[in-house]
Amino acid sequence: MTEYNIRYRLLGPANIQDGGELGEGTLIPLGGENRNANAALQYTIDADNREEARDIARGSLQKKARKDVSILSFVSENGILLGPHYRIRPADAANQSMVDVSNPIDDLNIKTADQVRANLESVLNGDDKARQSLNWYNYGLATSISEDKLVALWTGIEAFVELDEQDFDEEKERAYERAKDAALDSVDPDEHPTLHGRIGQLFGEKIKQQSISVAVAKLIRNTVPINRISNLEESELNERIDELYTARNKIVHEGKDVADIDRVSTPANELATNAEDILRELLISRLPDAFARFIDSEPPERFEYQYLVGYDWILRVFDQNYDCTLTAEEIAQRTFALTRELSEIRRIPLDNFAGENEPLQKIDENEYQLNPDFDFEDYRDNVE
Repeated sequence: MTEYNIRYRLLGPANIQDGGELGEGTLIPLGGENRNANAALQYTIDADNREEARDIARGSLQKKARKDVSILSFVSENGILLGPHYRIRPADAANQSMVDVSNPIDDLNIKTADQVRANLESVLNGDDKARQSLNWYNYGLATSISEDKLVALWTGIEAFVELDEQDFDEEKERAYERAKDAALDSVDPDEHPTLHGRIGQLFGEKIKQQSISVAVAKLIRNTVPINRISNLEESELNERIDELYTARNKIVHEGKDVADIDRVSTPANELATNAEDILRELLISRLPDAFARFIDSEPPERFEYQYLVGYDWILRVFDQNYDCTLTAEEIAQRTFALTRELSEIRRIPLDNFAGENEPLQKIDENEYQLNPDFDFEDYRDNVE
């Protein structure tokens, strides 16, 4: 067995100035001005190998850390979120630096977000559902606890749902009325007026409405390509949405962990990932103007990220204009508008696309144009 240190990032508005023991963990300030949590919570565990340590970090230890942080928040009256674990290292490792190695929000993120903000300012002012769903998406991303993430993201999904009345045929209508009459006849309205009224209410219009899970599945089918939801086939959609809704209800109303819910077999982290994918795609569909004004005034047709291995995306980024000069940052922003994602775009090695027999030419240290000598049509024909 090996001792491993496992560290969780702490997030939120709390001003954590000092370190110390917290249960079986150690609270570690990470330096800086401490205007937010800017701290970590570290535990030491025994495990046979790093993989086992990682499983513990995502399971039983995460629950323990969540409880410890919640108690600290309760006592201090400060909001503290337990973030993801970001370090699993043997306890006797030579380098035990306290530096937080999270991915930074850099200038590209900020400039791109500012343009999206300008694009959506008037839209969000008039669309309460989209605005609230965007807030819930943020809350969901801000926590690494699968159950918390699932509840937040499902709330954002549900905000988009419109419940429609079921289209009952004549036979179903008669069965519905018989069930209603039998239920009402079984209760004496004089002895139990409240219960009798409640039964009538339950067999009222709400019974005819679609269940929320059915409505969500319908919304997804009409809005979200299933291939954009991780680890989910179209044939599994109804069952997965039922699992998400059941899990959400059990977490909220009974305080259950997903692993303890009989009717849910999908792991909590996978359900949370499904919910994240679904809500992001619903937001993208609802807010197309977010991606306008990067290439031209209208949002461009979406281009799947996996197809960036070809060169057609480059033509679209430059709007097929050989006189257009763009910096690496502008190319990244325009590619974001095409793909609707920014996280992977910064990794595109632009210099690999520039030069002789390549689609771009580098005209300055950080400026690019389309290469007039490159035959995009010929390249496309050869690839096909």
